[in-house]
Amino acid sequence: MKINTVRPLKVQMPKEHNYRIEEGKYRAHIHKVVRTSRQTGNGCMDNLRLVFELNVPGREKFLNLAKAEFPLNLEHGSDLRNVLTRLLGKQAMAELSGGEIDFEKLVGIEADVEIEHIITKKRDNYDYPFVQVRDIQL
Repeated sequence: MKINTVRPLKVQMPKEHNYRIEEGKYRAHIHKVVRTSRQTGNGCMDNLRLVFELNVPGREKFLNLAKAEFPLNLEHGSDLRNVLTRLLGKQAMAELSGGEIDFEKLVGIEADVEIEHIITKKRDNYDYPFVQVRDIQL
């Protein structure tokens, strides 16, 4: 019996990350959830970053990404709590009351997101604008 020792020369190439997203509304899903820390004048502040993979027409061969970042505050009325209520629903939030939330379970949730470009003083240093998720809806 002869064993095939020839390996194929074609190998799947991973998608390039693309952050050059035009302003507008896109269907997306949560690609990754990251807990980050930032130093402030009052000490260290924890944030939760939701990284969305967007369905961008004509850019299907790229991994089209945009982020939304929130202070890690789950109190009523906080931005993060409001977004989670939209994504998970009021009933799911009620079931989580007094318990813990596993942010990894957000990965894969689909939503409609609106992208905006943020103009900063350093815009001349970059060849494309800073892209940010402005709105998240189911």
